[in-house]
Amino acid sequence: MDIKVIKKIKTSIEVCSDKSIDEIINYLKHDPDLTLEEKNMIFTWNTPQLLLDNELPGRISEYRSSRNSERGFLEGNLGEISLLLGAYLSPQYKRYMKHLMISFNVDSEIYPVAGQNECECGLCKKWIYGQDKWQHLCTMNPAFGEKERKEYLQFASPHTNVSLCLNCLIQLKELKMFLDEVTPGFLNFSSKLSQNPFRT
Repeated sequence: MDIKVIKKIKTSIEVCSDKSIDEIINYLKHDPDLTLEEKNMIFTWNTPQLLLDNELPGRISEYRSSRNSERGFLEGNLGEISLLLGAYLSPQYKRYMKHLMISFNVDSEIYPVAGQNECECGLCKKWIYGQDKWQHLCTMNPAFGEKERKEYLQFASPHTNVSLCLNCLIQLKELKMFLDEVTPGFLNFSSKLSQNPFRT
């Protein structure tokens, strides 16, 4: 996310912090400087919602389909970042989202998984594949471009058993960038990752 966009959203979040839902809607409706996606981010932050278990993947899939991008996005997308933000703000997903942002925080520790493994992405539930199987699938589908192929590659971190697709990894990092600016120090890096509840 562009830092100017983040600061603009942050300013409006602060303006709306003590407003009712109706007042927030009215404020956003009459602000011509905000895009629809930016308004959604602000509304999501100031009106956190409960999510059902496993509701997030369905929301991501529905959003991608509405944008004719079933695989996802290879650049930051405010609409999808808003969905991840909503998950972070919900009691059901907050701990999980923080765990993922901590686990995938250091770029040099993120790696493509080797072998014939296949699993669902830990956020969108898209099937992703270890390098050997992924390479085989790429060979069988030569019409795919290099970037599209990488969207089915399985990425992992030594700090978690959860794997992510490239698309979700990009959006997760964009979300962390946003949260770093809006609420500095929101992640507690002193916690021992080896003791997180998502490892088996």
